[in-house]
Amino acid sequence: MQQTKELTGIAALQEMVRASSLHQLRQQAKDESLGLVHETRTDGPVHGHWMSLILMAGQPFRLTYKVFYSSPLSRALPARRLESRPDDISDSIMADFMREFCNLMAGGVKRTLAQMQIPVGLSLPLVTRGFDEVFLPVLPQGTRSRTSGPSKVRRRV
Repeated sequence: MQQTKELTGIAALQEMVRASSLHQLRQQAKDESLGLVHETRTDGPVHGHWMSLILMAGQPFRLTYKVFYSSPLSRALPARRLESRPDDISDSIMADFMREFCNLMAGGVKRTLAQMQIPVGLSLPLVTRGFDEVFLPVLPQGTRSRTSGPSKVRRRV
């Protein structure tokens, strides 16, 4: 019989965010084969040409959820949802898709936390250049802010 380890604190929050991310991404892209792979790359702060983000804040924590992407590679996600070809997806549609994805993911986390009597507020999602990460750095673990490190989306084979 497989034992399950109960997660607490930051590890539980990280798992909740990852689970919500994967659920919403699969639903929005209409692709159940998508999965998350933890990214171990440390060659700099820029992980993609574009970055979509949303802020979550409550009494026990503040969280910045960031999704890095490159338009040409990511156009397949909204194309599948819109039953279109990736070449037909404009930058505007791509940005809208990523903002909506962040909003739905954060809403899922907020709903779960509300069931635990933890109130959380959300910002509006936004899209900016991934290069702006230089101005919004991820602080090293052990400082006031923590990061779980980026994850990449991969299709399961």
